[in-house]
Amino acid sequence: MFSKVLLFVMIYASLKFFIWLLRSFEGSPKKIKKMAKPIHLAVAIPAHNEGTSIARTVRSILKAGVPAEDIYVICNGCTDNTAEEVRKCGVEPIMAPTHGKEETLAWADEEIFLNQKNRNKYSAICFFDADTEIDKKYFKVIRDCFRNDPTIDIICGRPKSLPHNWLTAHRAVQYWAFHAVHKAAQAKMSAILVVPGCAGIYTVNALRKIVWSPDTRIGDMDATIQAAKLGMKIVFEPKAIVYTQDPSNLRDYTNQLYRRWNRGLWMNMRKHGLLWKGPWIGRASLVNWDCRMIFFDQFAPLLYLAIILIFRLKFLLFPSFGVYLGFMAYETLGCAIKENRWDVVKYFPIFLLMRVLDMLLFLAAMPNIFVKKEKSGVWESPTRYHAKES
Repeated sequence: MFSKVLLFVMIYASLKFFIWLLRSFEGSPKKIKKMAKPIHLAVAIPAHNEGTSIARTVRSILKAGVPAEDIYVICNGCTDNTAEEVRKCGVEPIMAPTHGKEETLAWADEEIFLNQKNRNKYSAICFFDADTEIDKKYFKVIRDCFRNDPTIDIICGRPKSLPHNWLTAHRAVQYWAFHAVHKAAQAKMSAILVVPGCAGIYTVNALRKIVWSPDTRIGDMDATIQAAKLGMKIVFEPKAIVYTQDPSNLRDYTNQLYRRWNRGLWMNMRKHGLLWKGPWIGRASLVNWDCRMIFFDQFAPLLYLAIILIFRLKFLLFPSFGVYLGFMAYETLGCAIKENRWDVVKYFPIFLLMRVLDMLLFLAAMPNIFVKKEKSGVWESPTRYHAKES
């Protein structure tokens, strides 16, 4: 029995090592090709009652070099001062007759970016959330990326968490580990699973083929899977950085994970059959296998703990605990050094409890989708706050 458990641990460690190994093969940057046609970017920001944070988002876009006439803040069902805050920045908001992010994006595509007037005006549309701050080099990086490879359909940017408290520190470590390791590996395998809604860039040609559907709670994941199935080229650009607000209290954190992110992930699995449907071999199967890896990665610690308890292998408990803490310490120090986020170090002791909470919320969300057959529904956005400067 011990040999079987040891084999299980070795397989898990080998998969982890494979992901880290893919990250090491960066390759040399390609020479930038000159394009005859200039790259004209537009910005789209769906906003619902975002008066606290929207002005900071719009100002950061203006500072990064996008003129006001190319910024489209789409207010859907706003009952606060969102529109007034946008006008103070010199941008005229657009009032949309919609409710919900995906419905608003679908409306914006049809009525603004793909209509007769603008369908040939823009090269690509940069989507942001209303609580993000855009890095000043963001749009230069995007233009260089398109010049480097004109065949790109979608660019996946890199979110970073704005510092606020221990919860945002936990999320900062997660973002660093995921984007520095997992997202880079996904890019190498052409298997990017989610282009984040706060940092996704779509060419106009790609938008013509994507349907923003409200039947999952993570429309950006649904759109990414659609693009992968259509054979679109999706690349990860780690220098396209945005700084985003994350939940600042445990209630909002739990609500975001349990009601939106995790349920949305399970809804997408149900809709697209990523865990059980083919193809099983070939380039087209890589997104499916990446989703299976996420599933395995979430449940592996729980399964490993269950094996130890069921077969009374208590002598493995503390060594395994030490190894897991070692992985967490590595991720925390990596985030602190690479991102200059030394605040994460002082919160390290609580990160293990947060990992347990994350795993339980992931597990708890599954029966709602596969047993109760829950469909897409509304959820409460996290409370906005005045975050520290990035």
